[in-house]
Amino acid sequence: MKKVLILTFMVPFIAVASIGPSEINLRETWGVQGTRGDVIFKHEFHQDNNSCTDCHKTDEGGKFKPEGEIKGMTNKNAAHKFCWTCHQSKHLPAVKRCDKCHTK
Repeated sequence: MKKVLILTFMVPFIAVASIGPSEINLRETWGVQGTRGDVIFKHEFHQDNNSCTDCHKTDEGGKFKPEGEIKGMTNKNAAHKFCWTCHQSKHLPAVKRCDKCHTK
């Protein structure tokens, strides 16, 4: 009986925690042009430490808030601004080196 109760309460949390991919290649997703390497966004890490609506329009994920401002652009500043603004608002250390986010 205890196992059934535990599973009944745990399954919804497991399902919510696994929404979306664990990593997202932002350059491919947004179609951003540039000379630096790809930015691999650790989606699962961010899910565990933030609410969905910090980045998405709804709690279910899906549409990304700044999608229209970033998708397909050749100017990198909107993408940088989105990431950096969030990190600054959470008082995280400033990332000033390209290779902290961009991979080769």
